[in-house]
Amino acid sequence: MSHVAAPERLVGWWRTYRKAHASFPFAVSYHPRSDEHSKILCQYVLEDIVEACEPLRRQALRGEICYDLNHVVYRLDGTQKVLDLVIGQPERVLSGTGIRRATVVTPGIRIALEAKACMTKHTAAKPRLRDELVGSMQSAVGASPHAVVGGLVVVNTASTFISPTDQSDPIAIDTSGLRRRKHKQPHDASAVIDMLERLPLRQEPPAVGFDSVGIIVVSHDNEVPEPRVELITGAPSPPVASPRSYRSFIIDVANKYQRRFAPQ
Repeated sequence: MSHVAAPERLVGWWRTYRKAHASFPFAVSYHPRSDEHSKILCQYVLEDIVEACEPLRRQALRGEICYDLNHVVYRLDGTQKVLDLVIGQPERVLSGTGIRRATVVTPGIRIALEAKACMTKHTAAKPRLRDELVGSMQSAVGASPHAVVGGLVVVNTASTFISPTDQSDPIAIDTSGLRRRKHKQPHDASAVIDMLERLPLRQEPPAVGFDSVGIIVVSHDNEVPEPRVELITGAPSPPVASPRSYRSFIIDVANKYQRRFAPQ
């Protein structure tokens, strides 16, 4: 595989993206109650997976494979779980020149990805983050046991962060009065990464567990109007050779897809 681009592209997008919300009048790069960052990351990851996996690329060209975002699956108790990105069989063969967005047949899911971000309040966020990741993994395995199930988490190492949901009431009328959450770095980010390293993995289907977990480390302060956003490649980011690095994650997902759905 020549190149994986999603981490760099996400950082570039965050540097330019701004949006104001009803509850927070300042236009910010990141809002915890918006899924825009998750959707854009999934689009970038999709392109990297397609680039890395020739069998998937050929199947997509034949219209046998499509993708969808925010795909709903049902648990055994009848409750719903939304998976951020799924790649799999469409309801019907598609025409086109590449992978297209369409409805994926749930039993035909071949790749399921949950993409999360831990940007602030790292210690308090760890239990909820783990529960959300594990819940999505269990739902994906239950819906399509042989799917390649991945978890991808963006962890923030910025020493301060402006969160639109962590402000005084009423909200300050100018940016100097905004509350900035202080972090103890790299300790806070490292604690989240340690938790992610302990997520349940599986050797082979139909066992329950993640097939692969990837970690992207950034520094994003969410300042208004110009955030400082950087991709962190040194510590505490996993080294390139680590199975948790983004590059290793993409290679692992591509290889497992080929073994399960396009054996030689």
